[in-house]
Amino acid sequence: MQSTKYFQMLAILGLLLITVLTCDKSTDPDSPPSAPILSDPGSVDIDGSYTVSWSAVADADSYILQEDDNSSFSSPTTAYDGTLTSKGFSNKPSDTYYYRVKSNNEHGTSGWSSTVDITVQLPQPTLFVSPTSLDFDSTETSNSFNIMNIGTGALTWSVSDNKAWITVSPTSDSTNTETDPVTVSVDRSGLASGSYTGTVTIESNGGTETVTISMTVPAETYSIVDAWWTDIINNDGDSYRSSGRLNYDVNVSSGTHSVYAILDYRVSDSSNWNPYHITSNFSITVNSSSDAYSILVGSPNPELNTNAYDFRIRIYSEGTISPLLTSRDDTVDDDLNSELFETLGDTLPGEFQVDQNTVGLYHLNEGIGTTLIDASGRNNHGTLQRGAWTNSGRFGNGILLDGIDDYFEIPSPDQLGLQNAYTIEVWVKPFEYRIEPCCDNSTCVFSASREQYEFFMFEPQGQGATRFIPDRSTQMDGGSLQIGDWNYILASVDGQGRACFYINNVFQLDSTGVSKPSDSQLINFGRRVSGYFGTFHLNGIIDEIRISNIARLPGQ
Repeated sequence: MQSTKYFQMLAILGLLLITVLTCDKSTDPDSPPSAPILSDPGSVDIDGSYTVSWSAVADADSYILQEDDNSSFSSPTTAYDGTLTSKGFSNKPSDTYYYRVKSNNEHGTSGWSSTVDITVQLPQPTLFVSPTSLDFDSTETSNSFNIMNIGTGALTWSVSDNKAWITVSPTSDSTNTETDPVTVSVDRSGLASGSYTGTVTIESNGGTETVTISMTVPAETYSIVDAWWTDIINNDGDSYRSSGRLNYDVNVSSGTHSVYAILDYRVSDSSNWNPYHITSNFSITVNSSSDAYSILVGSPNPELNTNAYDFRIRIYSEGTISPLLTSRDDTVDDDLNSELFETLGDTLPGEFQVDQNTVGLYHLNEGIGTTLIDASGRNNHGTLQRGAWTNSGRFGNGILLDGIDDYFEIPSPDQLGLQNAYTIEVWVKPFEYRIEPCCDNSTCVFSASREQYEFFMFEPQGQGATRFIPDRSTQMDGGSLQIGDWNYILASVDGQGRACFYINNVFQLDSTGVSKPSDSQLINFGRRVSGYFGTFHLNGIIDEIRISNIARLPGQ
């Protein structure tokens, strides 16, 4: 019996020992805590932001989270040390990250938890450019290349070039999957002939690429593609012209250039060329249809004696006398061959004819009385105030003026309707300049109001001269009249305010910005109207007057 109790006691003691030996240490407040359990953060992250969390452990005071880029944790860093059970991460670059955690309390530290890992795969743009070279050869001015993103995410790019003759557009943009074209333009203007190379650089968040730009600037070729005549003046209706405008169109193979022209002439079929006119510099542009230029042959430039002439146009670069760029002559262009010219002096007008633009025509052939008949049919008759009829006119009779108080009148500019444009033509034979020191011995041929519609002959410093005064702000001086001989005077103002005058068909001067003032004073011939220093009467003969409401040229 005692033996049985003995064995029962041994069994109880054994159970107690087993219980003690198998007891969970985590429940022992005097033991270190157990290891936490890490949660799976996911296998892949695409924005660099994620959270690593773990289970809470009883009796744990804090946790330590380690991170490494390998599963053996050969170079770990402490990612977290604190009381929380999670750690958030952001802005992590693309890589694979490994984590483990352990817990702590005052009695010690647990072992490491099992390992978890997560891979960050951020979007990665990659720049691709095609083509990587552009050859513009000698004529092309525009081409393009393409920018593409062969990676992921947004590719942001910008473009620059290293040559002034290269232009790119656009210079910046961004792309995800679309193709962005970039236009490249080249400008050969002002460049010497030869080969040129430049670079376009594309910088982006997905890399840098370059495009090589090559271009050739050819040696320019010049040509005069055409020549033709306009504004031909044929005063007497024969085949000869007194003047004409020679137009010519110069072309160049590329760019814009400054050149000048020399016009030569010769008597047809002779061997010697003579220079006629050298132009100022002008610009020509490749394939431009608006850069034709012209030279006026004849008055006011030098007149050509009656004959047939050949012409030659030569083109040179600005500031040079060689080499010759191009030329055109009578051998290739009929408009430069055997052109008929004569001097204006050979074509002075006879008795004036009436046309639709004639508002006053006075042949002055009456020979008697004081009424000056208007042959225009408009009844704008004039009046002889003082003077004598003479049969020594230019074409029959005329009016002899004594230089003292003789003059005659015709209706005013307002009555004749000269406010838009006008021409006054008159034949005059002066006998002398006035002997009057003031005002340079002036003699008035015709005048309306003072300093309007006036024409004088005068003798400054002993030299004969003429003066046309179309309005009070314009005074135009020209050459002299021949004393004791007949002189043909034409003075006009056109609808654009350009005034000019001719003596014996020879251009004297022109001026722009001229007004056509209202004037109700009668036009006086042989004296000035209400002059400060006198009326400057004419001593001579006047014959044949025509007043027109357009601006005429000699012979029109």
